[in-house]
Amino acid sequence: MIAVLKDERRDLLNDAQGLFKTEKSVSYRYGQLKRQCWDIEHFTSWSQMDRPVRVVRSLETKYRRRQNSGKLHYETSEWFWVSTISKEKLPTEDFVKLGHGRWKIENNGFNELVNYWHADHVYRHSPEAMEAFWLLTAIAFILFHAFIGLNLKPEIRYKYSKLHWARTITAEFFRGLTDIRVLVPRFELINFLPARFSVIIIMVTME
Repeated sequence: MIAVLKDERRDLLNDAQGLFKTEKSVSYRYGQLKRQCWDIEHFTSWSQMDRPVRVVRSLETKYRRRQNSGKLHYETSEWFWVSTISKEKLPTEDFVKLGHGRWKIENNGFNELVNYWHADHVYRHSPEAMEAFWLLTAIAFILFHAFIGLNLKPEIRYKYSKLHWARTITAEFFRGLTDIRVLVPRFELINFLPARFSVIIIMVTME
């Protein structure tokens, strides 16, 4: 278990902050990003947990160059996580990466699914149909991001937006069909986003 340590666990947070002052940090640098990390195990201040927990702190500094002046400035952020995973199983550097990855999934992943893939839209109201549409959307989402992350070279991947690649894939899909009938209530074909790609596949019939 890895969770962001928030104020509602004040006793645990206070204990961790007190001990971090006496512990030596370790630093990691990734280009313009520097992470200064503290990692302590065996806290028992979280009364709701039936086992000791681990608390990790990451003080992060990111350097950016202002476009208008060209001057270099820095931004700082501080992160706290609590976990039941030991240092032996998950070293500090990998832990912090995983902690940020979890936040990215929650904020970017679910936001993208709702805003661009319309995962919150109910196409049919039976439980079985709702589950089927959600699973197909999830499969399409995973395959789409796997294609971008594993198949495209970085210089191409970052040159265009994901929306561009979604529209390109959709165009290629329909280009290969000579005679199709598309049943898409309430949507215009030109507005299809990666989002509706799984729904398109279901709704297309070929003579």
